[in-house]
Amino acid sequence: NEYLYYSGLAGAIPSMISFLVLIVSVYLSVFEFTKDRKASAIAGLIILANPSLLYLQTTPMSELPLLALTGLSYLFLIRWIKRDNLTDLIRAAVCICIATLTRYDAWFIFVVECVLVILASVVARRTYKKTESNAFIFGMMGSFGIVGWLVYNTLIFGSPLNFALGQGSGSWDAGRVSA
Repeated sequence: NEYLYYSGLAGAIPSMISFLVLIVSVYLSVFEFTKDRKASAIAGLIILANPSLLYLQTTPMSELPLLALTGLSYLFLIRWIKRDNLTDLIRAAVCICIATLTRYDAWFIFVVECVLVILASVVARRTYKKTESNAFIFGMMGSFGIVGWLVYNTLIFGSPLNFALGQGSGSWDAGRVSA
């Protein structure tokens, strides 16, 4: 049965689920900071009422999975900062790793989160050894998606930057237009 494909639901369902995950992650993140259910509900309602996000949740695009995974990653980072629980740090790393496989935008977010892990450790006055191990664990686990993509490009296309410079990339298209 190809109903889901031809109706567009096959692409929209992951976006709809991501929209819900984003709302819940924002609600829980605000609750972690404030312990106020009303403030958390308002934050969730702001996401729910955002017209751009409402539109995106009906389309088969990768923006909402990126936002949902980033929201989850930040939620787990907030919990890690507050509780110093390694499991939360690992969960954050797994979420950002998957996000880096969703969109290239997440590559920059990963770098920002690496800096955040180090800064949070320094502000919390964790030992150098603990700061280093936290940064190493988060950095290694979070970078698997990026490293895997670069290895894939090298093995299949002969260049780790084929996605940015090779055939079909923006720079390749620009070169064709100017020629």
